[in-house]
Amino acid sequence: MVFMSSAGQQILLNVTTANTDERTLVFEYATGTDTWSEFDSADTDFDQTIFDSIGVKRINFNMPDDWVLSDPAVGAGGGDNPTAAWYVRIRCDSFTTQGTRGLVDQWTLVKTGVYGA
Repeated sequence: MVFMSSAGQQILLNVTTANTDERTLVFEYATGTDTWSEFDSADTDFDQTIFDSIGVKRINFNMPDDWVLSDPAVGAGGGDNPTAAWYVRIRCDSFTTQGTRGLVDQWTLVKTGVYGA
């Protein structure tokens, strides 16, 4: 799952189907063309159980210094292409048992204060 950001610091997700899979998720941000880094746990409140129940969920985070504006069509650096954005993603790192996958039908990026301040 990849989200585009305009450099905000909170993502609101509306989870409409609860997850029953046993898996490990990783919350990452783009550091270049097809390169990603995991958010430091001190800079986010991302929780492995975020998709395990329905409703509006929040992920708060601080902007990493090495987060780059990227464009999947032309690579890092953005440019004039309208798909250039600050990308974040949540990916499955490991999978233990199969069940129902969580489903998000809407997400919103909100600019807030510094997380944890």
